[in-house]
Amino acid sequence: MKELFITKSIHSTTSHSLNLINRLNSTPGVPPVACVVSDGLMSFGIEAAKEVGVPEVQFWTASACSLMGYLHFRELIKRGIFPMKERKPHAVCVPFPAQGHVTPMMKLAQLLHSRGFFITYVNTEFNHKRLVRSRGPEYVEGYVGFQFKTIPDGLPPSDRDATQDPPALCASLRTNCLGPFRALLTELNSSAGTPQVSYVVSDGIMGFGREAAEELGIPEVQFWTASACGLMGYLQYPELIEKGIVPFKGT
Repeated sequence: MKELFITKSIHSTTSHSLNLINRLNSTPGVPPVACVVSDGLMSFGIEAAKEVGVPEVQFWTASACSLMGYLHFRELIKRGIFPMKERKPHAVCVPFPAQGHVTPMMKLAQLLHSRGFFITYVNTEFNHKRLVRSRGPEYVEGYVGFQFKTIPDGLPPSDRDATQDPPALCASLRTNCLGPFRALLTELNSSAGTPQVSYVVSDGIMGFGREAAEELGIPEVQFWTASACGLMGYLQYPELIEKGIVPFKGT
């Protein structure tokens, strides 16, 4: 009975949406509908837009974390990551070395740890020193099932307690971090008392994390640490160009 009700409701809502679009298109003084932006779960928006030939974009209103999980779930099943094996899973988390990336990745790592994961949290040596200065050496000692490791970022050593130059940092990470990170994964897999690395969770802009994981045959998931709005804009941009929605006409 519930499924029948939901089906009827969706069909009814599609019809109402279609009628609304038609009324808007025939209302004097109101520009014709140029685009329908519907919630990612509101499929009737797609149906109504297609029926009247209006471009349609879906907007994911939940968090970036939940969206990435949703997008990767089939791939995780395909790779055998889900359902979870009985052995204790070990996730290696590697954020981009900036505050707006480190904090979301840390929250994700703590959530995974609370669900039974062994966590290795990887900072650059520069950021690790800043963390020690701000939180104290006891903070980076970790706790049961949660440890910190470091890799060099390839930039000249510095004791400055400030954000590094972003362009120089990005260029250095791309060219210098693959080898050290791959060596760290190998070291973790040969360490007594540490579970084998099950997954690499790398920041969406830390490409070397994906490369190292693929080379060693370790499942890898990229985590987008910016806002859900920013992620959706990034994912939809090629589609917006293809549909002719951007660049905007007459601007």
